[in-house]
This record gives sequence, structure tokens and C-alpha cells, in this order.
Amino acid sequence: MDSGASSPVEWPSDSEEVLPTKVNALVDDLLKQTPGTKSIVFTFWSSTLDLIEKGLSRASITFTRYDGNTTPTNRSVALNNFRRNPNISIILMTISCAAVGLNITAATRAYIMEPQWNPTVEEQALARVHRMGQTKEVTTIRYVMADTFEERVIETQQRKRELAELLLSTEPHAESEHSLDRLRVSHPNLEKQRQH
Repeated sequence: MDSGASSPVEWPSDSEEVLPTKVNALVDDLLKQTPGTKSIVFTFWSSTLDLIEKGLSRASITFTRYDGNTTPTNRSVALNNFRRNPNISIILMTISCAAVGLNITAATRAYIMEPQWNPTVEEQALARVHRMGQTKEVTTIRYVMADTFEERVIETQQRKRELAELLLSTEPHAESEHSLDRLRVSHPNLEKQRQH
């Protein structure tokens, strides 16, 4: 039965692998972008990059890839193609490779496919897009599946940020106590750990 709605992503035949919801959402979003919009897709897992490759290939979207299995020569080629080739508007990258001094300011869209337990890993990767020389506004899209452990990861990230702010704060003692009270509410085990 045809509902009249159409999806830009072609549904797989019985012989094709069904792709995860996040991959389909990513491909749908990339297809909606203005031609020439440069996007970087970050994930922790090379296996997720493999699935994204399948989704992009099915949608006839050209891309390049940069991960731990990419040789140093091919890494340079991938970055140069992403920066200079108008036909390649997407680079797929493992987030661990993005944490090292790269300059990816050609991108104006950044996708994070799953939250990281350590929020600074995401921040370092996004800093590659926001480096000196970035003259355009950058949009970041984070994919988080509802009712999964990923929501817990987001909560943990927030607590870690609050704890870092508290530890690095130059606020007077009274205000720091207020911040510590906020942390006790968000992390009840903090008080137990503090008493020992």
C-alpha cells in the first residue's frame, strides 16, 4: 500500500542488508543538503563507517574515508580530496583519528553518530572543524537513540562537564559549595565517596 510519502533512500531488496536507523537518518539528511556543502561524519567504530559507506553508496553519494586502517599516503589523499574536489562533499572519519591535529575547516556540517563516554573526545574532534581559518558557521548534528544506553552516556557527559567546571572554577568557596550541592543531586554517590 502506497501512503504517498517518498523517501530519498531506496529501501533494500531482500538480498540487501537492512541499515541501522541512524545510518538511514544520516543519509536522508545528507541528501537534503545544498550541493557543495562539506560534511564530516564522526564515529567511534570502523564497522559503523562500513555501514555508512553502504548507505552512501546506495544513495549514489560520493565520499572519502579516513580511519585507523587508512595508510598515511591515503590519509593525505582523502583530506585533499575532501578539501579540494567539488564532487566529494563528505568525509567519514573515526573520532580517534580526528583527535590529532588535523585541520578540516572545509566542513560546515559535523555529524556525531554516537555519544562518547568522555565528552572531550567529541570536543577535540569538533575542534578540527572549528580551527583557525574557519570562516563559516558550523552545524553539529548528534545522533542519540531514545530509550537506550546512549541517553545514559549523554547524562554522564553532562555530569563530567559539571565536575570539570567545579574543579576548574575560580569562584569563591560559598558558590563552589552550591555547585557541589548540584553535583550531589545529579550524582548521589559523590557524597559517599567524599566521606571516605
